[in-house]
Amino acid sequence: MENDESNEVVEDLLHGKLKIIQKKEGYRFSIDAILLANFAGTKKRDRIIDLGTGCGVIPLVLSWKNPESHITGLEIDRETAGMAKRSVELNGLIQRITIVQGDVREIKAHVDVESFEIALANPPYGRPDSGRINPSDQKAAARHEISTSLDDFLSAAAYAVRYRGRIFIIFPAKRLADLITGLKNRGFEPKRMQLVHSRMGEKAKLVLMEGIKRGGAEMEVLAPLYIYDREGNYTPEIKKMYK
Repeated sequence: MENDESNEVVEDLLHGKLKIIQKKEGYRFSIDAILLANFAGTKKRDRIIDLGTGCGVIPLVLSWKNPESHITGLEIDRETAGMAKRSVELNGLIQRITIVQGDVREIKAHVDVESFEIALANPPYGRPDSGRINPSDQKAAARHEISTSLDDFLSAAAYAVRYRGRIFIIFPAKRLADLITGLKNRGFEPKRMQLVHSRMGEKAKLVLMEGIKRGGAEMEVLAPLYIYDREGNYTPEIKKMYK
């Protein structure tokens, strides 16, 4: 099926440093992707894979932050992967970013084993039996474990990342126990964690986690991150992420 470009819009990213193609209606990237891209620590020439890349926002941001890295974005939805590819081309980043249309459950068909230093994942976070399922197929697949589960993403990362490589992941704080158990079951030791709150005084909504493949024990717990201040504006920490 061809892309419906009449339902697309080109928008600024990082205050105009980059451009990204998104749907006017339907699935659009959220602040989760920006949080994850900024939480990830990358080094020069890192080979990075973004599992479930969506419209490609994480590869775009990481490429801006680390121009010497190479990033592969894997996306199951053909139309969304097509938008991501065109965003890469629009920004002149085809030498740094590769978008692959494919399923994380079939990771072996798309990349070589242990060929990356880093994997990132913003997996579907809602169980199919919890909460209202979005009527939009793209939104539902992005937000609920309908076709893929947390373990599918962790299994793909375990295959793709080399020994002592790292995974960076964002997930609901209320499912922190599932995340830690899943990481350990797939050979990743949780090493760095940050809880994300909408506002000070409210419960944590999200958790950012770094795991190291076959890493040693002990985990660093960072200070909480707040998205909004008391007036409802982005906090200085969040504003800095968009610069």
